[in-house]
Amino acid sequence: PHLTLHHIMTTCLPRVLLVVGPQGAGKTFLLRSLIDGQCPASAESTIGIEAGFMYRLEPHQPGLRQRLKELLPPQGVEFEIMEIGGRELAHRELPRGRQVSGLLLCYDTRDRMSFHRLAHVLCRHRMDRHTEVSHGEVTSKHSLVGVLCGTKTDLPDEVAVSRKEIDDFCTSNDLRSVLTSACSAKGVQEAFQALAEAVLEAEEELLDSRARAKVIASRPASQAFSLPCDPSRSLDSHSVMTSPRGTRPHEPIARSLPRVGVH
Repeated sequence: PHLTLHHIMTTCLPRVLLVVGPQGAGKTFLLRSLIDGQCPASAESTIGIEAGFMYRLEPHQPGLRQRLKELLPPQGVEFEIMEIGGRELAHRELPRGRQVSGLLLCYDTRDRMSFHRLAHVLCRHRMDRHTEVSHGEVTSKHSLVGVLCGTKTDLPDEVAVSRKEIDDFCTSNDLRSVLTSACSAKGVQEAFQALAEAVLEAEEELLDSRARAKVIASRPASQAFSLPCDPSRSLDSHSVMTSPRGTRPHEPIARSLPRVGVH
């Protein structure tokens, strides 16, 4: 049956948004600020994976990002948010049988080591996703999206990570970035909304790629064979890697080879 984004988001188990990052990055405080609307005075360190809670978004609720409103189905969407403790980053403990749709990568803006360790965290989780896709249908899952979340920004004089470092890291790893403070609740809602938006956009792109593949599969074999070589028949007008000679944008000049041993 034909699937739409609304169908996928309402018939499957809730997508998991995973909150990850080094120990002491303030992940638990960030979650409590989101759930309770206020920052707790103290919190115990998370060990292993913390059972999630439901995070529901509906298009009519106030304070939503405009792009997120456009992506949400009329009945809304539920996500399940889980947290993984940062004591042992190499031990992912992903939810058994659940698909992780997005990562909230938390780091302490006052601690450079906390920021640098995120590259390792992100790499391990994306390796897991690559393994999942390699053992299944290539188009069955979208890429693992993420949001870089700087915490504890209520003390700006102690910031140890520059804006340029944040932007470079996000550009290199295709991430979005948000700066937050659990104490003042600054950016907390924005961080989780940005992650939900990234997940829904990835779902939409996955459906588009499936539709494109279906169009190619429905064409006669003679046309399907010529797709890579004929830009007029290709679904991607910029794909001319195997175009016939004479239509390549940077075609080398044909030169005759020198004859060896001929006088």
